[in-house]
Amino acid sequence: MKNMHLTITSGYVEYDVTTNAKGYYSVKVMPYYNSTQKTWNAFAITTNAKGYQNKTAVVYPKKNSTIKKTIKLKKQTSTISYKKKKTINIKIQAYDLDASSDGSVIATVPFHTMLPTAKTDGKRFLFVTNKKGKVLFQKALPSETPYVDVSNDGKYVTVTSAYVGERKCNAIIYDKSGTEVYRTPDKMPVLNPYTLKYEKDDYVESYCAVLSNNNNILAYSSTDGGLWLIDWKNNKILSQTDIKGQLRTIDFSKNDDLVYVTGGGGYAYCIRVSTGEIVWKSFIQTWATQSILYKNYYIVTTKNENTTLYVLNASTGKKIWDYPTTCRGSGISVSPDGKKLWWGTDNGTTYTPLNNCIFKLSNGKLLQTFTVNGSYSGMQAAWSKDSKSILIKNGTGFGVYNVKTGEAYYEKKVVKNVGDSLSFSLYASSDLKYVVAGFNDNKNFRFWGKLYFFERTGK
Repeated sequence: MKNMHLTITSGYVEYDVTTNAKGYYSVKVMPYYNSTQKTWNAFAITTNAKGYQNKTAVVYPKKNSTIKKTIKLKKQTSTISYKKKKTINIKIQAYDLDASSDGSVIATVPFHTMLPTAKTDGKRFLFVTNKKGKVLFQKALPSETPYVDVSNDGKYVTVTSAYVGERKCNAIIYDKSGTEVYRTPDKMPVLNPYTLKYEKDDYVESYCAVLSNNNNILAYSSTDGGLWLIDWKNNKILSQTDIKGQLRTIDFSKNDDLVYVTGGGGYAYCIRVSTGEIVWKSFIQTWATQSILYKNYYIVTTKNENTTLYVLNASTGKKIWDYPTTCRGSGISVSPDGKKLWWGTDNGTTYTPLNNCIFKLSNGKLLQTFTVNGSYSGMQAAWSKDSKSILIKNGTGFGVYNVKTGEAYYEKKVVKNVGDSLSFSLYASSDLKYVVAGFNDNKNFRFWGKLYFFERTGK
């Protein structure tokens, strides 16, 4: 195709190319070798031709080499479309979202405005809706918090409030009607650093609390590294453990006998629920933004610059594979067939074009990379139940893509002319018919936001 625009990027280096009258293109690039992965760095070639499905191809140029890459495009024939059904002004951006397995209960919480707490008073809410936008309940929060947990069956919503000044922090469990059914004590037993015993009750700051799969155990953490495993129905602490640094992600094993956590001290841990014993710990550099326990895989994406995506053996903590993403990770998602892993970042540009991509879960082989509305960033993703399609959200919109070919079935820019968004919230039903996502539509204040509800029309 003549006069077609192409973008070729390897992270911070980007080339804009236009095909000639015969449909050919050429560009000189500077390749470099990734000694960690023992491979030449990837370059992504992305098409943007009107009337054709966008497509991204990946090549690995070596020193003094020439690569010839033919990209075959298909005409845009998809009848998929999405209609916006409702928006809810949630005041501050939906930093985190969790949902029941059927989407009947969806919860969001605000975080990361970087404003003094007094400036956001009256604007911080736990919002609980269903996938069609019906508000089930909302609760004012004493401070911002980065994590919310919805039980798989939708019976309970668990949230924490970070300790700010004289505002006490608790983990609170609500039922789906909004009735508070449990609240942790204002003070928790904390570790005495001199005697190494839990002998003093004190206020704690917490960013994360999660219910077990059977809803019987509450895992409650502190930013100092405390972890309390509580039989909340009987108000009894089963065990407690202390790790280093703020604890930000918690995953229960299928049988609820083990819990997997990540700490700001740079390690991931496997802990026995009944005793608090550390079964293993594994180095992951820094604290995690998201983790997933899938069968015998423990997957962690980390926060800092120049960091890494880790896939660990859940039984031993040993590394199966890793990928040096060179930027903070925003989201990860495993396909329903268990064969593929999506990883993305809100950062947009890094030292690699793989800001929004799919790996083979078993060995880390790159399978596909995407752009969303022309941007390489991808903040969260959801799979179709057959694992053949994926819906990816970034800061301005979302798209639906063919996993195998990378072609776009549909793309929608929801908001325009906004700054960086820190709304990582996304829910999509397993058939990708219903989509719930948070976006910021105020270009002057990146931390304000709304929750959008979409429904697919067409096949």
